[in-house]
Amino acid sequence: MSADKSYSLRGKPISTILMMLFLLSGSLFSLEFLLTRVFSYLLWYHYVFIVVSVAVMGMGIGAWWVQSRLGKGLDTVSMTSLILVAIGAYAIIITTLYFNVFDAMPGIYVMVGVIPFVAGGAISSIVFSARPESANALYFADLSGTAIFGALTVFLLNQYGMTVSILALFATLLAAG
Repeated sequence: MSADKSYSLRGKPISTILMMLFLLSGSLFSLEFLLTRVFSYLLWYHYVFIVVSVAVMGMGIGAWWVQSRLGKGLDTVSMTSLILVAIGAYAIIITTLYFNVFDAMPGIYVMVGVIPFVAGGAISSIVFSARPESANALYFADLSGTAIFGALTVFLLNQYGMTVSILALFATLLAAG
């Protein structure tokens, strides 16, 4: 089975795929931005740099996982499952941060925080693998989502605070699914 059949992206209009990638990349960047703020408040300011490293590492792990499965001829990567994993991870992150469950264990925050980035990297890899002919438009949607959501996150943080920003981010991820 080829990649176009296994991910069922060939039948979807490119505008739908672009919007999904726009929302996904924007929500991942916003999560990274919000986690830097949360870590600097809950933990210590020097943990902020871990968030950036974890985000990049998670995206790379997710993309590597999908590409290694494609290389072995395995085509059982489910977009729905990956989106559900990302949504579940967001819910865990929100709950963990709200109740400050692991006050003295920053490593657990990092392990929980990497999950949505792994799922996001896998989804992005699937999209780019399934629609290589549209790579320029996909890349534009990816970067546009990051830029617009970055500005929107700063606005939401300044106007409404952390809780509203995280909930708006969660709602965006639900919409991307």
